[in-house]
Parts: sequence; C-alpha cells; structure tokens
Amino acid sequence: MGMGSDIGTGVGDLWMSQQPNYSSAFDAYRQDLQQIPGIGKQYYNPYISHGLNAMNQYGQMSSTMASNPTQDIANIMSHYQASPQYKNQMAAMQTGANNAAAAGGTLGTGAEQSQVMKAAQGLSANDMQQYLNNALGVQGQGMSGLQDMSHLGYGASSSLAQMLAQNQRDLGAVDYGGRAATITGDREKMQAEAAAMQQAGKGFDDYYGGKW
Repeated sequence: MGMGSDIGTGVGDLWMSQQPNYSSAFDAYRQDLQQIPGIGKQYYNPYISHGLNAMNQYGQMSSTMASNPTQDIANIMSHYQASPQYKNQMAAMQTGANNAAAAGGTLGTGAEQSQVMKAAQGLSANDMQQYLNNALGVQGQGMSGLQDMSHLGYGASSSLAQMLAQNQRDLGAVDYGGRAATITGDREKMQAEAAAMQQAGKGFDDYYGGKW
C-alpha cells in the first residue's frame, strides 16, 4: 500500500473521530419532553387537589345524611330562628283573635286562649318547615357543588394521566429514534464519506505511485 492510501486512510479515520454527535437533536428534544410532566402538574395539580378535598367532604356529608338523617335534621334545626314573616303573622293573628273574642264576649277565656295557641302552633310549624326546606335546598346546592368539583378534579387527574402516558411514549420513541440514527444512519454516512476519502487517497497513490 502506498503513501497516498495511508494518507487517505488516516484522513478518513480522523474525519470520523471528529464528526459531531448526530443524536444531539434527539437529546435536545428529549430534554424538552422531560419538562412536560412538571409543567403539566403545575397546572393540573390545583384542580386535582381541590377535587380530592371536595370528594372527601361530599363523602363525609353523604355518609352522615344516609346513616343518621334524624341527627342531620336536628343539626340543621338547632340554628333555627323565627323569621320576620312569622313574627308579623303572629302579631296579626293575635290582634284578630282578640278583636273577635272581644266582640263575642270570650276575650281572656280558656276557649279563646286555646284557639290562639292552636293558631300560633300552626304558624310556628309552617315557619320551621319553611326554614328546613330552605336549609335543605342550600345544603343540596352545596352537595351539588362539591360533586361538580369532584368531577372537575377527576377530569384533571385523567387528563394529566393521559398526558404523562403520551409523554412517556414520546420519550420512548425519541430514545429509539436516537439510538437508531446513531447506530445505523450516522454510522453508514460516516463510513461512506470515510471510504470516499480513502478512495481518493488510493487514486493519489496510483497516480504518484512511481514517484514516492
């Protein structure tokens, strides 16, 4: 083998050793993909956290209402206060009953007092029932809101899980693509170009073979 071939081979080997890493693009893409989970969690975790808290509250309230509804109603009624409407109705009823009893000559009698008490009990029962209905309505709205928040948290959790799964698949594809490019495509390209340099060295040797 002549000096030209030796030069071509040496230049080809040197060229191969100094070529850039063709997998750098895959590495950069992989670094970008690795940032996605952290960014996704930053946006999804607040919804997941609120949804989890709402789900726990909803479960506790549902359990209490289902296991001991009487106690639940007692807790609600412990905050009852007579409404202004009830007080107005009571005042109007007493005035009307007194006027009627005075006209009939029964004012202050047991019959008149019994009639007033019966009417007062009816007004009080209606007022308490209205308070309970209102409180249960508000409680129902709160339960519905907790349920909506639970669904929102579940949706955020599902979306995050899907995003992380897709991100993992993308990372796997990038790793595979990077290895394949490095092992096959880049190596073949480098070998072909090195062979071309070696062939050029051989031509150099053939031409000047007799002079060196």
